[in-house]
Amino acid sequence: MGSSLYNGIKNRDVISTSGTRQMGIETMPPLITRGVLIDVAEFEQVDHLEAGYAIQPAELDETLAAQKSEVRPGDPVPLRTGWGRLWKIPENFLFGEPGLGKACAKWAVEHEIVCWGCDQFATDPIPFETEGEVLPMHPEMLTKAGIRLVEKSIWRRSRDRKYTSFVFSRLH
Repeated sequence: MGSSLYNGIKNRDVISTSGTRQMGIETMPPLITRGVLIDVAEFEQVDHLEAGYAIQPAELDETLAAQKSEVRPGDPVPLRTGWGRLWKIPENFLFGEPGLGKACAKWAVEHEIVCWGCDQFATDPIPFETEGEVLPMHPEMLTKAGIRLVEKSIWRRSRDRKYTSFVFSRLH
């Protein structure tokens, strides 16, 4: 990893002061497929998980079982923590968040998902699960596995309608 991004491409060849020269979300081809929402906040029976809460693989499996749904290879997997309901309260939303514990990277690879979605500004919990280890899901997913991260997404309508699988579309 070090100074390389996914597939060994060097940081200096991608990153500029105005954004990225390649590998940005705008280069992702359109995606229309089945998605599976994992509603951890609903499973835990809370409005939102607390800042720093690190979701673990067993919790993903337990939530899927409770929802009577399954993840299949190639599925995008949006995750609802409830944190999105705090978007309009910057003193809450911007100073911490729940997220995927780093062990969920292995879970994602084993389940062959195509991307994670989440209702907060980063995929990882803040404060971080391990002190000094900053955003470990980003290199594990993006750099090592090529699994996309779709952040700041609201899944409330799916939750309100009790949808756990649906048509996921990401178009240009």
